[in-house]
Amino acid sequence: MRRIIIKREKCKLFAIWADYWCVLDFDMDKIPPQCTKERDCIDCEEYCERLASNRQRQLFIESCDEAGNKEIIENIQAVPIKHGKTVEIDIDSQEHEMFVLFETGLIISNRTTIPAGCSDVSYSVKTEGGIVKKASITVRLIE
Repeated sequence: MRRIIIKREKCKLFAIWADYWCVLDFDMDKIPPQCTKERDCIDCEEYCERLASNRQRQLFIESCDEAGNKEIIENIQAVPIKHGKTVEIDIDSQEHEMFVLFETGLIISNRTTIPAGCSDVSYSVKTEGGIVKKASITVRLIE
């Protein structure tokens, strides 16, 4: 077993209080787009899917039909990371893919490949932009 160490750099943006999620081995294309209706997806008048989390600190894709029935479609292997904090995740020696997303899925980082091997690997998560410039999240290897 080895660890990946992920440090979320401090920033001065609106995202300071929100969790980011370190997502492992999940296809980014499966993340549903943000709802374009006036209300949150969960209140849509037709079938809808959205990215959601719960009090147990789990991330998942949830569906809601016109009757308001909710169903978890797929659980996502993800670890929350708070502003300025570091998380350590135990992984096997195989190659993995990782990306980081803002709590609501509005902002998704670059996809990073964690190479196969036995040694621990460290990454930094940095948020840039915000009010004037579009916000972005970047994941980079710390050497």
